[in-house]
Amino acid sequence: MKNKRILFTSIDGFIGSHILSSFKGKNNFFLTDKIDRVNNKERIFHFRDFENIIRTKNINIVFNNRGVLLGSPSKLDRINNIDSRKIFNITTKYNIDYFINLDTNKALISPRLPSGIIGHGKGMDYHLSKQSFRGFFIKTISSFLRINVYCDIIYGPKDKLHKFVNKTVFEILNNDKNINLYNPNLKRNFLYIEDFIKYTKKLLNSLGRIDKDYTEYYFASKEFNSLEEFINLIKKILKSRIYIKIYKGNLYKKTNDILMKEFYIKNNPKWIRLNHTINLETGLKKVIKTFLRGDTK
Repeated sequence: MKNKRILFTSIDGFIGSHILSSFKGKNNFFLTDKIDRVNNKERIFHFRDFENIIRTKNINIVFNNRGVLLGSPSKLDRINNIDSRKIFNITTKYNIDYFINLDTNKALISPRLPSGIIGHGKGMDYHLSKQSFRGFFIKTISSFLRINVYCDIIYGPKDKLHKFVNKTVFEILNNDKNINLYNPNLKRNFLYIEDFIKYTKKLLNSLGRIDKDYTEYYFASKEFNSLEEFINLIKKILKSRIYIKIYKGNLYKKTNDILMKEFYIKNNPKWIRLNHTINLETGLKKVIKTFLRGDTK
């Protein structure tokens, strides 16, 4: 990463804010959709200036973390798919070395799994929009090396309240009577935000190891937890006896085996694996601590 000039495509949102605080420096540049966040001194530019930054700042690496989780199907497709294609197509016009794309957990919409794993509507629309760009990204040949990074649930203190982890903590803390849990035995991978940043630094510092046109890596914690384990950990930390209605859903016996096989840390080469990741209970305690302090913004 030394002397490489990196352009991160979004500092908006939870992950973007941590990228900005972790990668501020003379060789890094950042994009935002928010006019009031533009700051030339801190190398923060508006998204519409993307091509100008690529052209004038001698960018070597594009790190595409642009994306939204909620919105209409058309909004999700525009930002998660169409905007990413525009970024990619513009990048092909210039002499960069690497294009890194931040992706979601592709295993959740694997054709080998029942369709109700992530439900329908908003959850499915998000994953389909990411899948659309993924297909384009994998197949489109370029002069630079293409790297796709898969993540499942990235979480941490001060994340938005519509996000799964913080939303659930908030609801249990406030004794919400309408909490429903679907597919309680479904196993997910919860990656604490500090570990996400460690993975990102490790990848950026090791790009010289990569020589294939297209590669895939998994930013993942060392453990998988069922949704019921996740809920019970929150209740344990808060000493809550709240009743949560559970719907078993349509999981079948091999669902978790398939999920963990398709999204598995050991799919990574040893050089990118972290020796230690924060376990879910420790991470949840950090999240809950901010709620108890009233420090959630």
